[in-house]
Amino acid sequence: MDAFYQEQQPRMGAINQHSSSNEHSDIRRVRLPNAGTSRSSFESVSARSLLKKSERYVALATIPKVTYALSEDTMAAKTLNDLFIHALSDIYSAEKQLTKALPKLARASTNPELRQAFETHLEETHGQIERIDQVVESCGIKLQRLKCVAMEGLVEEGQEQIGEIERGPVLDAAIIGAAQKAEHYEIAAYGTLAALGKQLGQEQAVKLLLETLEEEKATDNKLTILAEQKISPEAASKS
Repeated sequence: MDAFYQEQQPRMGAINQHSSSNEHSDIRRVRLPNAGTSRSSFESVSARSLLKKSERYVALATIPKVTYALSEDTMAAKTLNDLFIHALSDIYSAEKQLTKALPKLARASTNPELRQAFETHLEETHGQIERIDQVVESCGIKLQRLKCVAMEGLVEEGQEQIGEIERGPVLDAAIIGAAQKAEHYEIAAYGTLAALGKQLGQEQAVKLLLETLEEEKATDNKLTILAEQKISPEAASKS
């Protein structure tokens, strides 16, 4: 029996050399249950394993390729104007998401000034959405139907912190960080839109976009001052 076991080992090693280095081989050394088990029984075990492995590869090879068709709203931008429309549609979705997220941030805040900051910015956000409508009208364009996945992720991150951190100054500090991530995204988005609008000669649109950009910068600055002068020192004293 031991001689037979040793005889099979080199053959199995040769088979394993053809297997992927990242995949465990389906062939394993099997000690037969008793000395009376025949060589053919051992080989049938290996044969069945090889058959299963080959069937799996055949199954993978015959999986049909799927072609995904893009709708007109998600087609790649071909012109600078296409890029402008896509970016404007993206930030429109982001602002809409923030109208639902900001009230939650305000309710979770324990610092009165921070709560007021979020409530004030919620009013500004509604005004910013109206400005986007004005940009659409002045440019004579139509927004795409899409969801800003970047803002969706930022909002979700903020909600996770609200659920995980105890109410108090530490949570207030976390909320400010989450809110500023969203503000920085918006600052980058409106800055890009203003630059694209300028290249396209959309003077009225640029004026509206720059108004919103300044509001976003002011909100970000307000949150920074709150964090540095009040929220962070209070959170540090609780450590």
